[in-house]
Amino acid sequence: MTTAEREQAQEQSWPVHQVAACVAAAAPRERPARLCETFQRALGADGATVSLQPHTERWQLLHATTEFALHSEEGQFTLGDGPTVTASADGRTVLVPDVQGDVWQLTAPLAQRLPGVRTVLAQPLGLRRAPLGVITVYFGRPHALAPEQVAYAQRAAQLAAVPFLQAQEAVLAEDNGIGPELVESWTTVYRAAGMLAAQLGCPVHDALDLLRARSFTQSQSLPEAAADLLHPRNCPDGNVDPDGKVPA
Repeated sequence: MTTAEREQAQEQSWPVHQVAACVAAAAPRERPARLCETFQRALGADGATVSLQPHTERWQLLHATTEFALHSEEGQFTLGDGPTVTASADGRTVLVPDVQGDVWQLTAPLAQRLPGVRTVLAQPLGLRRAPLGVITVYFGRPHALAPEQVAYAQRAAQLAAVPFLQAQEAVLAEDNGIGPELVESWTTVYRAAGMLAAQLGCPVHDALDLLRARSFTQSQSLPEAAADLLHPRNCPDGNVDPDGKVPA
Protein backbone atom coordinates (compact mmCIF):
# COMPACT_ATOMS: atom_id res chain seq x y z
CA MET A 1 0.00 0.00 0.00
CA THR A 2 1.41 3.39 -0.98
CA THR A 3 1.63 6.31 1.45
CA ALA A 4 -1.24 8.07 -0.34
CA GLU A 5 -3.45 4.96 -0.15
CA ARG A 6 -2.63 4.51 3.53
CA GLU A 7 -3.46 8.13 4.30
CA GLN A 8 -6.73 7.84 2.37
CA ALA A 9 -7.69 4.67 4.24
CA GLN A 10 -6.95 6.35 7.59
CA GLU A 11 -8.96 9.40 6.59
CA GLN A 12 -11.92 7.29 5.47
CA SER A 13 -11.95 5.05 8.56
CA TRP A 14 -11.72 7.81 11.17
CA PRO A 15 -15.51 7.91 11.72
CA VAL A 16 -15.40 4.29 12.85
CA HIS A 17 -12.89 4.97 15.62
CA GLN A 18 -14.40 8.37 16.40
CA VAL A 19 -17.81 6.83 17.12
CA ALA A 20 -16.41 3.98 19.21
CA ALA A 21 -14.09 6.23 21.22
CA CYS A 22 -16.73 8.89 21.83
CA VAL A 23 -19.36 6.41 23.05
CA ALA A 24 -16.91 4.49 25.23
CA ALA A 25 -15.62 7.67 26.91
CA ALA A 26 -19.03 9.16 27.71
CA ALA A 27 -20.91 8.64 30.95
CA PRO A 28 -23.73 6.07 30.63
CA ARG A 29 -26.55 8.60 30.48
CA GLU A 30 -24.68 10.65 27.86
CA ARG A 31 -23.95 7.78 25.48
CA PRO A 32 -27.18 7.86 23.43
CA ALA A 33 -26.66 11.56 22.73
CA ARG A 34 -22.95 11.13 21.98
CA LEU A 35 -23.66 8.21 19.67
CA CYS A 36 -26.18 10.22 17.65
CA GLU A 37 -24.06 13.36 17.52
CA THR A 38 -20.95 11.51 16.38
CA PHE A 39 -22.79 9.52 13.72
CA GLN A 40 -24.39 12.70 12.39
CA ARG A 41 -21.07 14.51 12.24
CA ALA A 42 -19.13 11.59 10.76
CA LEU A 43 -21.65 10.97 7.97
CA GLY A 44 -22.58 14.59 7.32
CA ALA A 45 -26.23 13.83 8.12
CA ASP A 46 -29.00 16.29 8.93
CA GLY A 47 -30.08 14.40 12.02
CA ALA A 48 -29.69 11.15 13.92
CA THR A 49 -31.71 9.17 16.44
CA VAL A 50 -31.22 6.14 18.64
CA SER A 51 -34.15 4.00 19.74
CA LEU A 52 -34.65 0.87 21.83
CA GLN A 53 -36.76 -2.01 20.49
CA PRO A 54 -38.40 -0.05 17.64
CA HIS A 55 -40.27 -3.08 16.25
CA THR A 56 -42.28 -3.63 19.46
CA GLU A 57 -44.89 -1.71 21.44
CA ARG A 58 -42.06 -0.90 23.88
CA TRP A 59 -40.30 1.36 21.34
CA GLN A 60 -38.37 4.01 23.24
CA LEU A 61 -36.70 6.96 21.55
CA LEU A 62 -33.64 7.84 23.63
CA HIS A 63 -32.25 10.79 21.69
CA ALA A 64 -32.68 12.87 18.54
CA THR A 65 -30.07 15.41 17.52
CA THR A 66 -32.42 17.72 15.59
CA GLU A 67 -36.12 18.47 15.14
CA PHE A 68 -35.71 17.09 11.62
CA ALA A 69 -34.62 13.73 13.04
CA LEU A 70 -37.24 13.79 15.81
CA HIS A 71 -40.11 14.39 13.40
CA SER A 72 -38.74 11.71 11.06
CA GLU A 73 -38.67 9.13 13.83
CA GLU A 74 -42.14 10.22 14.94
CA GLY A 75 -43.33 9.65 11.37
CA GLN A 76 -42.18 6.03 11.55
CA PHE A 77 -43.70 5.69 15.03
CA THR A 78 -47.00 6.88 13.58
CA LEU A 79 -46.80 4.36 10.73
CA GLY A 80 -45.61 1.58 12.97
CA ASP A 81 -43.12 0.74 10.25
CA GLY A 82 -40.18 2.12 8.30
CA PRO A 83 -36.39 1.70 8.08
CA THR A 84 -35.85 1.94 11.85
CA VAL A 85 -38.52 -0.68 12.54
CA THR A 86 -37.26 -3.02 9.82
CA ALA A 87 -33.65 -2.75 11.01
CA SER A 88 -34.81 -3.71 14.50
CA ALA A 89 -37.13 -6.53 13.44
CA ASP A 90 -34.71 -8.10 10.92
CA GLY A 91 -31.42 -7.28 12.64
CA ARG A 92 -29.94 -5.81 9.46
CA THR A 93 -28.84 -2.52 7.98
CA VAL A 94 -31.60 -0.75 6.05
CA LEU A 95 -30.65 1.91 3.50
CA VAL A 96 -33.29 3.90 1.63
CA PRO A 97 -31.38 5.98 -0.97
CA ASP A 98 -34.36 8.20 -1.80
CA VAL A 99 -37.51 8.04 0.32
CA GLN A 100 -39.36 10.34 -2.08
CA GLY A 101 -38.41 8.60 -5.30
CA ASP A 102 -37.14 5.02 -4.93
CA VAL A 103 -39.44 2.02 -5.00
CA TRP A 104 -39.50 0.62 -1.49
CA GLN A 105 -42.04 -1.29 0.55
CA LEU A 106 -43.38 1.85 2.23
CA THR A 107 -42.50 4.52 -0.32
CA ALA A 108 -45.88 6.26 -0.48
CA PRO A 109 -46.84 6.45 3.22
CA LEU A 110 -43.23 6.84 4.30
CA ALA A 111 -42.74 9.79 1.95
CA GLN A 112 -45.87 11.41 3.36
CA ARG A 113 -44.83 10.95 6.98
CA LEU A 114 -41.20 11.99 6.44
CA PRO A 115 -41.49 15.30 4.56
CA GLY A 116 -38.14 16.68 3.51
CA VAL A 117 -36.32 13.39 4.14
CA ARG A 118 -34.57 11.83 1.16
CA THR A 119 -31.99 9.31 2.42
CA VAL A 120 -32.33 7.14 5.53
CA LEU A 121 -29.80 4.70 7.01
CA ALA A 122 -30.92 2.54 9.94
CA GLN A 123 -28.27 0.44 11.65
CA PRO A 124 -29.04 -2.10 14.41
CA LEU A 125 -27.06 -2.11 17.64
CA GLY A 126 -26.36 -5.28 19.57
CA LEU A 127 -27.26 -8.87 18.81
CA ARG A 128 -27.72 -9.59 15.12
CA ARG A 129 -30.94 -11.57 15.46
CA ALA A 130 -32.40 -9.52 18.32
CA PRO A 131 -30.83 -6.05 18.42
CA LEU A 132 -31.74 -3.93 21.40
CA GLY A 133 -31.38 -0.60 19.64
CA VAL A 134 -31.16 1.11 16.27
CA ILE A 135 -29.17 4.18 15.24
CA THR A 136 -30.86 5.98 12.34
CA VAL A 137 -29.44 8.87 10.32
CA TYR A 138 -31.52 11.17 8.14
CA PHE A 139 -30.52 13.31 5.15
CA GLY A 140 -32.40 16.00 3.28
CA ARG A 141 -30.70 15.06 0.01
CA PRO A 142 -31.11 11.89 -2.09
CA HIS A 143 -28.37 9.28 -2.47
CA ALA A 144 -26.40 10.99 0.28
CA LEU A 145 -24.25 7.97 1.18
CA ALA A 146 -21.57 6.17 -0.81
CA PRO A 147 -21.25 2.38 -0.35
CA GLU A 148 -18.04 2.77 1.64
CA GLN A 149 -19.78 5.18 4.04
CA VAL A 150 -22.47 2.59 4.70
CA ALA A 151 -19.74 0.03 5.40
CA TYR A 152 -18.02 2.42 7.83
CA ALA A 153 -21.34 3.08 9.56
CA GLN A 154 -21.89 -0.66 10.00
CA ARG A 155 -18.43 -1.11 11.48
CA ALA A 156 -18.87 1.89 13.76
CA ALA A 157 -22.17 0.53 15.03
CA GLN A 158 -20.53 -2.81 15.81
CA LEU A 159 -17.79 -1.12 17.83
CA ALA A 160 -20.26 1.14 19.63
CA ALA A 161 -22.74 -1.63 20.48
CA VAL A 162 -21.03 -3.00 23.61
CA PRO A 163 -20.50 0.33 25.42
CA PHE A 164 -23.99 1.41 24.37
CA LEU A 165 -25.61 -1.74 25.75
CA GLN A 166 -23.53 -1.44 28.94
CA ALA A 167 -24.85 2.10 29.28
CA GLN A 168 -28.45 0.91 29.02
CA GLU A 169 -27.82 -1.77 31.67
CA ALA A 170 -26.36 0.89 33.98
CA VAL A 171 -29.31 3.21 33.45
CA LEU A 172 -31.82 0.41 34.06
CA ALA A 173 -30.04 -0.53 37.29
CA GLU A 174 -29.87 3.10 38.39
CA ASP A 175 -33.57 3.62 37.69
CA ASN A 176 -34.54 0.46 39.62
CA GLY A 177 -36.12 -1.09 36.54
CA ILE A 178 -38.17 1.94 35.53
CA GLY A 179 -36.16 2.27 32.36
CA PRO A 180 -34.45 5.05 30.41
CA GLU A 181 -36.06 8.46 30.29
CA LEU A 182 -38.26 8.83 27.23
CA VAL A 183 -38.48 11.72 24.82
CA GLU A 184 -41.54 13.76 25.80
CA SER A 185 -43.59 12.94 22.70
CA TRP A 186 -43.04 9.20 23.30
CA THR A 187 -44.19 9.62 26.91
CA THR A 188 -47.38 11.30 25.70
CA VAL A 189 -48.12 8.41 23.32
CA TYR A 190 -47.60 5.73 25.94
CA ARG A 191 -49.70 7.58 28.50
CA ALA A 192 -52.54 7.82 25.98
CA ALA A 193 -52.14 4.18 24.92
CA GLY A 194 -52.17 3.05 28.55
CA MET A 195 -55.31 5.06 29.26
CA LEU A 196 -57.02 3.73 26.14
CA ALA A 197 -55.99 0.14 26.92
CA ALA A 198 -57.44 0.45 30.44
CA GLN A 199 -60.71 1.93 29.16
CA LEU A 200 -61.22 -0.67 26.44
CA GLY A 201 -59.70 -3.64 28.27
CA CYS A 202 -57.30 -4.36 25.42
CA PRO A 203 -53.51 -4.89 25.14
CA VAL A 204 -51.30 -1.84 24.75
CA HIS A 205 -50.31 -2.79 21.21
CA ASP A 206 -53.98 -2.80 20.21
CA ALA A 207 -54.40 0.59 21.84
CA LEU A 208 -51.42 1.87 19.84
CA ASP A 209 -53.05 0.61 16.65
CA LEU A 210 -56.23 2.50 17.56
CA LEU A 211 -54.19 5.65 18.18
CA ARG A 212 -52.48 5.21 14.82
CA ALA A 213 -55.86 4.85 13.12
CA ARG A 214 -57.00 8.03 14.83
CA SER A 215 -53.86 9.87 13.74
CA PHE A 216 -54.50 8.89 10.12
CA THR A 217 -58.16 9.93 10.14
CA GLN A 218 -57.29 13.24 11.79
CA SER A 219 -54.16 13.82 9.63
CA GLN A 220 -52.06 14.11 12.78
CA SER A 221 -48.83 12.67 14.04
CA LEU A 222 -49.13 9.96 16.68
CA PRO A 223 -48.00 12.32 19.50
CA GLU A 224 -50.58 14.90 18.38
CA ALA A 225 -53.37 12.33 18.39
CA ALA A 226 -52.25 11.11 21.81
CA ALA A 227 -52.17 14.65 23.20
CA ASP A 228 -55.70 15.29 21.97
CA LEU A 229 -56.88 12.11 23.66
CA LEU A 230 -55.27 13.09 26.95
CA HIS A 231 -56.49 16.70 26.75
CA PRO A 232 -59.88 16.55 24.99
CA ARG A 233 -60.59 20.25 25.44
CA ASN A 234 -57.77 20.90 22.98
CA CYS A 235 -59.48 18.66 20.42
CA PRO A 236 -61.83 20.61 18.09
CA ASP A 237 -63.46 17.64 16.38
CA GLY A 238 -65.71 16.56 19.23
CA ASN A 239 -64.69 12.91 18.93
CA VAL A 240 -63.65 12.67 22.56
CA ASP A 241 -66.08 12.89 25.44
CA PRO A 242 -65.49 15.53 28.16
CA ASP A 243 -64.37 12.82 30.59
CA GLY A 244 -61.60 11.78 28.17
CA LYS A 245 -63.23 8.59 26.95
CA VAL A 246 -63.29 7.67 23.30
CA PRO A 247 -66.62 6.81 21.69
CA ALA A 248 -67.41 3.13 21.20
